[in-house]
Amino acid sequence: MRQKSEQNPGAFIDTALVVTGLGFLGLVAWNTYQITLLGNAIEANTIHTCWLTEMMLGTPASNAQEACDVLREQIQEYWNR
Repeated sequence: MRQKSEQNPGAFIDTALVVTGLGFLGLVAWNTYQITLLGNAIEANTIHTCWLTEMMLGTPASNAQEACDVLREQIQEYWNR
C-alpha cells in the first residue's frame, strides 16, 4: 500500500500567488492594448466628424481641423447642458 505524502501548505500559497501575479500581469497587458485601440478609435471618430461637417456645412473657410475641433466642443457643450 502506498503511503500518503505530506502536504505542503506553502506550495499552495506560492502557486496561488504566482497565478494571481500572472493574472494581474495579463490584465495590465490587455488594458494597455485596449487603451491603444481606444486612441485609434478616437482618431477615426474625429475624421468621421470632420467628414460629416464638410458634407452638411460645406468646406470650412478656415483650417478644417480647427473647424472640426470647434464643432466637437459645441456638441459637447450642447450635450452637457
